[in-house]
Amino acid sequence: MNRRLATSVLLVSALLFAPPLAFADVEESARSERLADRAAAPGPLQQRMEVIRAMLVTSIDAHPDLRLSRAEGAALALEVGREIDSILADKAISRAAGRQASFLLGDMRDGLDLMRTASHDDARRVGLMKVVQDLRLYGLLFEHPGWQGVPEIR
Repeated sequence: MNRRLATSVLLVSALLFAPPLAFADVEESARSERLADRAAAPGPLQQRMEVIRAMLVTSIDAHPDLRLSRAEGAALALEVGREIDSILADKAISRAAGRQASFLLGDMRDGLDLMRTASHDDARRVGLMKVVQDLRLYGLLFEHPGWQGVPEIR
């Protein structure tokens, strides 16, 4: 049992520190190629991403420390997951947005799964941070007029 606990502690610790470091290089390289390689986000994708953004901003405003209870993490993951499911189910959006959007939405889904299933609030926080970083990446990868992204978090 102690070995399992130690493994869990190491995993949560790695998740707490790895996402910001892992996304730093991606964000910087995406920023440098920003103007040349951004794909136009189809209108329906833009609308749904705005809905996801609004949900996350509301949650961040209510919990500036990003610490969600188990019920709050599950509820937010369910709401955002429904939007992602609707995007992925709409074949016209999927075709127009391309593989980049599919990969990005799949990555967001991973963060939502962590928010929904994690028993420790630090792990739910990591899941939320992952989804927030994916929204930032969306703004760097796709041309979305008026996209504001998500406010900086600490």
